[in-house]
Order: sequence, then structure tokens, then C-alpha cells
Amino acid sequence: MAEKEYVFETTEKYLKKLDGDLAGRTFRLAMDNGEEYQIRFLDGEILEWRREGELLRWEKYGCLKADDSTFFVASVLGGTELCTCVTMVIDEENSLVTMCISRQGIHPLRPRLAEVEYIFGAIRVPGRPLPEKRHSFTRDLVGKKIVWHYANGFINTHIYQSERYYRIVPLTDTRTPEEVERDNREIELGLRPREMLYEEPARFIRIKDGMYLISFVEDNMNRVDPGRGGNNMIVLENLKGGVDCGRTFSVNRQGRLEHGFFRAYGEPVEEDFPIENEPTPYRVTGEKTMTITVLGPESSLKTRIVSEALHRGHTVTDDADTADAAVEFPDGEIRITRNGQTTVMILPEKTDTDYRRTGYYRFEDGKAPYAEEGDIAMAAVDMAMSSDPGSFFIASDKVSELPQGSDGRRRYVAQTHKGIAGKVFHVVMDSMDEFVVRFLTDELLEMAYKGEFFEKHACSCMECDDGVWFVTVMRGEECFTMVLDTVQALVTTVTTSLYPGKMQMVRHNIGFGAIAQAGKDTGLMRHCFTEDLVGKKVTWHYSPYVSITHCYISENYMRSSLGKMKPLPEDAPEEAVFDAMDRYRRWGSIFFEEPCQYIRINKHLYVVCTAETNRNRIDPLEGGGAMVYAFNTRRMQDYGRGFFTGMAETYPNLFSVYGEWDDDEDPMDTAESPYNI
Repeated sequence: MAEKEYVFETTEKYLKKLDGDLAGRTFRLAMDNGEEYQIRFLDGEILEWRREGELLRWEKYGCLKADDSTFFVASVLGGTELCTCVTMVIDEENSLVTMCISRQGIHPLRPRLAEVEYIFGAIRVPGRPLPEKRHSFTRDLVGKKIVWHYANGFINTHIYQSERYYRIVPLTDTRTPEEVERDNREIELGLRPREMLYEEPARFIRIKDGMYLISFVEDNMNRVDPGRGGNNMIVLENLKGGVDCGRTFSVNRQGRLEHGFFRAYGEPVEEDFPIENEPTPYRVTGEKTMTITVLGPESSLKTRIVSEALHRGHTVTDDADTADAAVEFPDGEIRITRNGQTTVMILPEKTDTDYRRTGYYRFEDGKAPYAEEGDIAMAAVDMAMSSDPGSFFIASDKVSELPQGSDGRRRYVAQTHKGIAGKVFHVVMDSMDEFVVRFLTDELLEMAYKGEFFEKHACSCMECDDGVWFVTVMRGEECFTMVLDTVQALVTTVTTSLYPGKMQMVRHNIGFGAIAQAGKDTGLMRHCFTEDLVGKKVTWHYSPYVSITHCYISENYMRSSLGKMKPLPEDAPEEAVFDAMDRYRRWGSIFFEEPCQYIRINKHLYVVCTAETNRNRIDPLEGGGAMVYAFNTRRMQDYGRGFFTGMAETYPNLFSVYGEWDDDEDPMDTAESPYNI
């Protein structure tokens, strides 16, 4: 790649001269990852900075003023191994700061691709404690569409589809006729792909009311063609004023690194664009929704079927004429009608045996092992969705009895599963890293990255859905989890490790990829971040004494409540009493709220990643643990591992517990966040 070229001013019509308001000012920044910085703006172009304990260094910078107390600052660092741009929003009104560190060249086979790390923090003000709230990821912009007008005449529309993805509707083409001819010729020769849907990963951060920091990375474009895209644009949008300011961190057509500032003005639009509903070629799709009517007398089973349909995003109506499918249940049976075809399931009598829930359901010969009402409800909705309802079944040979506890409830012990021994997978990650993993036994694997030697690791494997394995290994001080999806030939990895210098704070690094298959292309479709779970609540039963409700409040945060904890029996073990009382002491009376990410594996399986960073930020000696679990919404069971920190070591633990949808009101549903602006 050509020599770096840094551009800090342009001739754009809407770019005023870079603001020099910060000249002569000094800030001390306390970041949530434990690092502290001192930054002094010597004039309108040069700053000096240092991390705590390091020497001062100087850099060139640019600043754009968003309002009287909010500044957008960016600097491309010199002397770094990777080309690195640090972007900050300094918010004096709230004494807060958000830092985005963008790096190009992390992945040698995708040198154009920028990766961005987001760090929240606060400004130290003499005589005042650090504020407890922070700027935060947000869903405020989801569903909004804004037309942005740039100085060179370029106009485009941003569609903020979710908290993690956006699309662009190009309204103008600024290419010259020669460039259009060249691009068409390269397409015909196969030197570049035809233009595809412009959909890219994005992050949206709330700075204050009406002001948002948005970061886009052209990851999909670059994955399709490593010679294009990969650029990172970060903008600070003032929606009250209809303007934004931002900076680019990109590679131009000549392969030169360019970094410049811009301003634009925007206007919201209500127009519907075809691109909004165009299927994505990049992400595993969720369950298709439909309208269902549930007929029959009021009963607990009817309530469960309606609840199951609503939790899966379907619409429930009383109008049978407009419904796509009808579910009715005369005494002792359920009838599902769709496309003129009716399937009858005869309900077996209830027994005292508790069975593990499994994927699909069938009442063979009109009889089946006992299934709970929740299982029957899931089966009914599955069958209502199917164009061939008879294909759904409860396979009696797959239903296995769970051991009983003394209280008649399920045992709460995670058990690893058999069946992966002898399998070999060649994994190609989107970073272009490749590795081979070979399962020597169900508890031992060996893996090697391309060009490296194989290393053996003890592993735990749980089959969280038919053909989908949740595999965990410890590699030194980090915990590495693979979700091997043999059905779709896809892979998601989650690497959990400690923040450097933070004894009890952990972080997740998530990667997407595919399982290579001989003679087949790995394709574009991947597991993906999702909002499918947003707004839902599940009460998980971790033991006979501990039940925790998870409220998936957004794509970026989860709340946890002890509101469904049952009173401890008089004969509860001392350990259980201590654990319950300790949770109440640490959690307080309402809820925990922590950063969280949700990944769609298939239509009913999700991976949830969370870490106790808020709790650890408030008290560095508390929290810092993390969980990663696969949530199977058909089985209503999870399969996961924790990752906890002690004074001397880090250690994982496995869990697999059952849950129930929770529709009850809870104070945490509407409570104001104690941590986020």
C-alpha cells in the first residue's frame, strides 16, 4: 500500500475552518478500561498527550465543534505499527468522553479493513467525583431515515435498520463517464463483483438528547472484494440542528490512505424505499412472521400458545378469516389448519415424568410421551408455520428423562454431550484467519492456525441444537468458545479475556466465519448480530434456590432481576442460603444492567454475550465476570459457560438450565438506567 497521506482540511462547501476552541486547554480522561490520559491542546492544530505513567508525545489533530460544549476531535497517530486514528467526543456538559480507536492493517489479507474499538469514560474535574453515567449504545435511531447533503454534490440516504446495521440508498452518482465505463468493463471481465446491497455494520452512541455518534465500517463490501471498501466513517449527528460533522479513515482508489474532516446537513424522510425490505445476502435470516388465530375456550394451554406465538414475533388475531393459520383444541386434541390442510394431535395424559425438551414435535399414532404445556405450545406454533404440518414431530427416541432432585424439580447440572469425537473442521474466519480443529475425543481437541503447529486442549462440548455445537476451551488466560453450526456450515467464535491492567474486568472478541467444504464456496451468509430478542424476558432457573430473570432491553444491554427468586425452604443448604443472600446484597433491590450482545445462529437459536463491566466500574473489587450462552427458544434451554476472575486466576464454569418466558411486569422494565445517559 502506498505511503500514508493525511488530509485535515478540504475545500468542501459545508466544512468551516477547523475549530480552534480547545487551544490552550487541558483534560484528564478516566476511561472505563482502566487507562487514564492527559491531553493538552497546544493550539488549533497540535496537541500533546500521554497515558498515565508514560512520557508526553505530540500529534496533529483536527476539531469540529458540535455545540457550545461538545467537541469532535480526531488525530492520526504517528509512530504506530498499524495506521491508527483516535476519535473523541469531549462532552463538557456531562463531563464525559467517548473514544473510538480505528486501526487499519490488523488483518494482513484484508489490509484496507478498519477495526474500531469503543471506550467510554469521564473527564476528571477538580473537586468533583467522576459521574456514574456514561455515553451509551442506543436504539434511539432504529427505523429512522435521513437524507444527507455533502459539499461535492453527493446526496445519499441513511437507513438505520437496527442497532448494529444500516443501509444506504444512493441518490446520486458522482463518477465521471470514464469511471463508469471503467467500472462496467471490470465487472464484465470479472475483476470486480456487480454492485450488491449496501448494508454495513454500524454502532450508534447516544451523547446527549438529540446528539449521536455513529460509526460505519465497510466490512461487507471488503469481504466481497478485499480490494474495495474497508473504510471507517465516524460522524457526530446533531439531529436538532439537522447537521453533522465527522471524519473519514479510508483508502482511496489509488490505494493511498486518506483521513479528512467533513460537514453535511440532513433532513429526515418518511418515504419508503425498496431497499428497506430487500433480503440481506450477508446475514442468517430470522423466523418468518405470520398471523395466527387461536380458537377455543380460555385455558392455560390457550394462554401458552398465544404467548409462544407473540414471543416469536407473530401476530395473534381473533379474525379467523384473515389469519394465515388457525389453532384450535377440542378436548384432548389440537387441530392446526393452514393452506386448507388440517393436522390433528391427540394430547396424551399427563404423567409424573419430567422430560428434556427437544427440537421438533410429533404425536405418533395419536400418542406420545408426556410433554409440558410449553412444549405443546411450541409444537402448535411450529406446525402452524409449516406448509406441511405433518413434518413436525416429537421423536420418542429423542426424549430422554432427566434425573429428579429431592424436590421433584430438574437437576441443575450442566452435562457435556457425546458425538463430536472424530470430527474435523476447517474454519475460515472473515478476518481471513484459518484454523483446523480436530476432536480427538468428546473432551479433547487439537487445533492449529494456518502455518502453525497443532496444540491439544481439553474441551467441553454441548449440542445446543441439532447439528450445532457449543465448544469451550481454555487457552492460557483466555476462554475460547466456538459455535460450530454444521447445518449451515457457519462458525461464530467468542474469545473472552481480561483487559490489560484490569484484574477483574473482562471483554469479548466476537468473530464470524464459515466451515470450508470441499468444492464449495464459503458464501456470504453469516451468523449475525440481531434484535430478535429485544423486549423479551426469560426467567432462568439456575438451581432449586436461584431463579434469575433476564430482560433483553436492547441489542446492546441486558438487565437481570431477582424478582422471581422463591423463598428459601427451612432445610435449604447453608451454601444455598449464602449464595442467595450474597446475590441480594450485591444486586440491590431492583436489577443489574450490563452490556450485552446477541447473535442469531438460526431461526430459534441465539448466542448471548454479557460481562459485568458496570458493576466492576462502580466497584473495581466486584463483578468483572462474563457469560456466553446459546439460547434455544424452542427447547427453552440454554447452554453456556461463565468466565470469572479470582485473585490468582481466571476460570470458566459450564451451565445448562431451563427457562420460561416471563410476561409479568417488573420494575426493571421501565426503570431509568443508572449507568447510561
